[in-house]
Amino acid sequence: MTAPDPRYLKTADAAGLLHTLDGHHYVAGAHTDPVTGQHQTLIEYADRALIENTDLLTRLCERFMGSSPATTILLRTPADLDLHEPWRRLMTYVRLADAAESTMDTAVREPDAVEHDLVRDWLVRAFLAAGTQTGASVAQETAREAAESVLARPDRVTLLYVLEGKPIGHATLLNDAADEVTGQPCSELVDVLVEPGPTQRTALAALTAAAARRARAAGRPLVGHVVHATEDGAQDHGTHVLDSLGRRGWLPTHCFWRADS
Repeated sequence: MTAPDPRYLKTADAAGLLHTLDGHHYVAGAHTDPVTGQHQTLIEYADRALIENTDLLTRLCERFMGSSPATTILLRTPADLDLHEPWRRLMTYVRLADAAESTMDTAVREPDAVEHDLVRDWLVRAFLAAGTQTGASVAQETAREAAESVLARPDRVTLLYVLEGKPIGHATLLNDAADEVTGQPCSELVDVLVEPGPTQRTALAALTAAAARRARAAGRPLVGHVVHATEDGAQDHGTHVLDSLGRRGWLPTHCFWRADS
């Protein structure tokens, strides 16, 4: 696990969010999910030794379980750690390692002014789908506001895949992002979506390659995330997605886990 940026720990300490448990540091505080509106406790960083020790992790969990108004804990961990009940994997972040140079697919281009409405609709669908996967209810208006916030970013780049003159998918990335804990700069792939059809796989590959080129041009690694299903009995489609991404050069960097009281 990459060490936290000292500036991150200093800022957390100044905000009263840096704590210790048996000499191990962690950063935690109240958090409201901007899309679902859920109140949570976010443990954004914890020393690996604290997470790996089952007894210490249980004690850490007990510090926040049942607290008001949060009854859900989100915990960030290195990608190679596997937690047990009551923890359930919520999200895995991945980085595209050493993307191979490729020729720009002529079907990929930036949207015109009219096509931004289509991109907005695709982003809304992505936020709604992410809420469903995690068992949360997301209002249409909230998802639209989240989409608008992405579109308004000055570093936002959107690429379309066009088939027979009609856009059938997009990749939208933020080219001036950074990891909150490590401070490492990156280009974040917010969403990549292609409508179902015989060219879906080809279009997805072309859009991802184009996004990787944009990230490379900005001198940053391309990162993305995979949402895991958290409802009891639900199939974790995210694990299959990670396996597929791994065969295409994506490496897991860290995970977020969820525990409910």
